[in-house]
Amino acid sequence: MSKRAREDFSEYENSHSNKITKNESLGNDKKSLFPDEIYHEIISFLDDKFKILTCSLISKQVFNVIRKYSKLILRFCRPIESNEKMMNNQFLENIVELRISTIMLNAKVLANILESFKFMTQLTSLEIPNVDLGEISESYFHVKDIPKAGIIFCQAISQLTNLQKLNVNNCKIGNLGVQFITQLGNLMELSVINTGMDAKGLNLIATRLKNLTKLQFNGTVQHVTSLSNMKQLTSLSMGFDVDVDVKGAKAISEMNNLTNLSLNTNDEGLEEICKMTQLTSLKVCGFYLTTLGLKFLPRLKKLRKLNLNDHEDFGNEGAKLISELDQLTSLEINDIGIDKKGAKFITNLKQLTSLTISNNPIFNEGVKYLTELPQLTNLNARFTKIDNEGVKYLSEMANLKILNIKRNYVQDLGVESICGMKNLTELDIEQNEISEEGVAKLKEMKQLKVLKKADQRASKE
Repeated sequence: MSKRAREDFSEYENSHSNKITKNESLGNDKKSLFPDEIYHEIISFLDDKFKILTCSLISKQVFNVIRKYSKLILRFCRPIESNEKMMNNQFLENIVELRISTIMLNAKVLANILESFKFMTQLTSLEIPNVDLGEISESYFHVKDIPKAGIIFCQAISQLTNLQKLNVNNCKIGNLGVQFITQLGNLMELSVINTGMDAKGLNLIATRLKNLTKLQFNGTVQHVTSLSNMKQLTSLSMGFDVDVDVKGAKAISEMNNLTNLSLNTNDEGLEEICKMTQLTSLKVCGFYLTTLGLKFLPRLKKLRKLNLNDHEDFGNEGAKLISELDQLTSLEINDIGIDKKGAKFITNLKQLTSLTISNNPIFNEGVKYLTELPQLTNLNARFTKIDNEGVKYLSEMANLKILNIKRNYVQDLGVESICGMKNLTELDIEQNEISEEGVAKLKEMKQLKVLKKADQRASKE
């Protein structure tokens, strides 16, 4: 730990101890009101940051209860002073999950975090994506080139020997950084999208991380050849830039434990993929898939989730083929070029609980067909060209909990219909024609927890 980091740590410890001593002196002749177990039960309902920054100052007993029992899950999303204190306090060994947004990552904060890793002995999950190693390398790492910065960055992470989940997406760590990441033998989930890693780096992951079950990466088709050594994977997501040809698809189809797959392929590749009868979730992106490839999908009898977003040439013919998959519970078909006729085909999928049909001009009549989906709890109908009449039809869907009707033509009259949806908990009405009075009415819905309006998330306060 650097001299400055030690000074910060000591300063916080002394301040923390003084506050505890002061609190104890207020009642040092009194016995504790509750046993440790009761305090633990009460504290377990509180936010983890609040536990550290506030509850730990109540008394020495509460402090020790938090330190003994708490498994902390922390997320930093803004550069506030307390973040630095929390990275230098006595609860580092209690952190089991840590998520860090780059909004609060300057060189000083990153230094503080990396130097704290050695104390996070129980950390099992770390998300630290989008770190601009080029911007901060010279000021903290004292090196001018990104590869060396990536090595130092990954060396710090490699101290987290109990880590099971890691996300370093958009951090230019390269193959040299990956060498240190692959020292984490307990890793089960890894995301390394846009990290500068090539086929050699992926081969290191394939040969060293034998406990890995979930992997996200991107690159070139050459990367796919390394996957043959990863038979244990259950979830695989490949970036948009990995064009999987027939040969690559055939290699993937031999991964018998894979149940969740996301890839970019063509009709011939999808034919190979559809031999994977164990698949329960499938996403196919890219420009090369046509309705000819969709004809192979009915082979996937166990498929429950399907994502075919942004294939605008599918049209109603594609919707008809998709409608044969009557076991689906989740479907995403954003911008596939369907109209109200295509929407009618989709209503054959009676098991659907979640549907994204956004950016398709299905109009009010298409939405009316969707009311025939009785199990639907989540509907994204963004930019489907509906108005007040369409919302009136939606209000008949009694089980809807999450609704997105952004970028449509809904007015205050439609608000009256929405207010009758008693199970709705999340609503997005951005870019409609609803007045402030209409928004005020929506805020009166007692069960509504999230309301998005005017490109912002509006609170109900």
